[in-house]
Amino acid sequence: MSDLKELAESQSPIDPENETKRGTSTSSKSDRKRGTLLTLWLVLIIIANALETLLIVLRIRPLPSSVPLWASYTLNLDAVLVVVSAIAMLEWKKWGFYMFCALEVLGLAVNLIAGAGVFAFVGLGGIAITYLLLRSSWNLFE
Repeated sequence: MSDLKELAESQSPIDPENETKRGTSTSSKSDRKRGTLLTLWLVLIIIANALETLLIVLRIRPLPSSVPLWASYTLNLDAVLVVVSAIAMLEWKKWGFYMFCALEVLGLAVNLIAGAGVFAFVGLGGIAITYLLLRSSWNLFE
């Protein structure tokens, strides 16, 4: 019992890394709390894009013959990079959100050029949902 008391007394209230009192430092990585919906949404983005790419590459779900080959390659690369951007958002990186937005706009352009019609605008909904889920924790991102 005296060992515990000595240990408690020997611990300094000052954190040697940033010399601030415990509990008063700005949000460290361990203090960050991501909402459940945001986490689920980002995991869904990762799974959906990885699966889509895999299915197309393995030709289990080939794109329609009306889609040009360049568009197919571009959309596959886009899906892979969307996975990277979602992982970056899980790692609290702002650039992941910016990259995600740029890739969704690129996907919109490619889909419109390839003749996807109204379906091309689905990605913009993904930007809106991601933004709505991120905005409350945006200040925690690096």
